[in-house]
Amino acid sequence: MIKTIYGHVFSVLAKKPFRLWGISLLGIFLTSLGFTLSGAVPLIAIGIALLMELGINRVYLLGYRGEDIRVENLFDGFRSGFGKKLAGSAWAELFKFLWGLIPIVGFIFAIIRSYEYAFVPYILMERPDVGPMDARKVSREETKGWKGLMFWADILMGILVFVAFLILTLLSRIPFLGILFTIVLIVFVLACIAFLPLVYGLLHAAFYEEITKGRLAAERAAQETPVYNVGPSAGSAVPMITCPACGAPVKADSRFCPTCGSAIAPQPPLAAPEAAPQDSADPGDTPME
Repeated sequence: MIKTIYGHVFSVLAKKPFRLWGISLLGIFLTSLGFTLSGAVPLIAIGIALLMELGINRVYLLGYRGEDIRVENLFDGFRSGFGKKLAGSAWAELFKFLWGLIPIVGFIFAIIRSYEYAFVPYILMERPDVGPMDARKVSREETKGWKGLMFWADILMGILVFVAFLILTLLSRIPFLGILFTIVLIVFVLACIAFLPLVYGLLHAAFYEEITKGRLAAERAAQETPVYNVGPSAGSAVPMITCPACGAPVKADSRFCPTCGSAIAPQPPLAAPEAAPQDSADPGDTPME
């Protein structure tokens, strides 16, 4: 699953990296500017930052989907229903903050909650039927079973960056050639500062999009009659569904497609089809002589 997500993200970056990067960087700059100008009134600064964050996340999601993105999308959080969006986003952030106040282990719970509420920005922007106080609960439900993968996807990127940084640092100590590797190291660090927020934003958007597609496909499949393959052992019946990404048959209890690796949303339990009744003679009947 992580490999598939990374493949999709870098495919998006290969198509239009500078447009995505430029707009997302502008969003970060405007958020910082809002904090600076509203520093005298912290609540206004926080409100601006939360609404800008919603717009930036929407840019990442549209970019991942391959849709057209514009600078105006950065301000989508300020459009109609911005009060609801602000309330839902602030509610989720407040819960993360409160969990972080727990002594000693608070930071662990704050990290867990940050992944549980990772879908809140997309839910607030994409689903007007979900109330601001419910967005947090919906996000918790939809990230159930996926938080570990999302965490390791983030950690893996950090490990790759750290290893590259360490190698370049060691190479920069080589006599004579060290100057060249020092220049490369400086360029690498600047590139990470500029592009890592974009990569992480696309990673989170990718998880939301793929998990949502899997969930919707599962809901559609649940409304259809399941197809059963009878296994060779004990004649057991195995419910099968169709992969939402590639259309290959997948066992209903699988979390990933064995063909393409796409996420498969958890399926509701399905009962195996009952065996057809067989005609049998009543033991009390006796043939007429």
